[in-house]
Amino acid sequence: MKRLVMFLIRKKLGLKKNQRFKFDGQKSDAVYYISDSHIMKYYHGHTSLSNVSINWLLSDECDIIPM
Repeated sequence: MKRLVMFLIRKKLGLKKNQRFKFDGQKSDAVYYISDSHIMKYYHGHTSLSNVSINWLLSDECDIIPM
């Protein structure tokens, strides 16, 4: 079920699997991507689970910049 949800979020945002993106207006140089089952954050050479809310990603206020 989790994989299906991540797939649908990627499709809504217009991203491919593991395609990196940033948020519009983001202050840090962190880059995010959506894997099969998690939203990941890549920052200063380290990858970790992101604290980004799925509700935020699905809201109309969330603008992303695909890379």
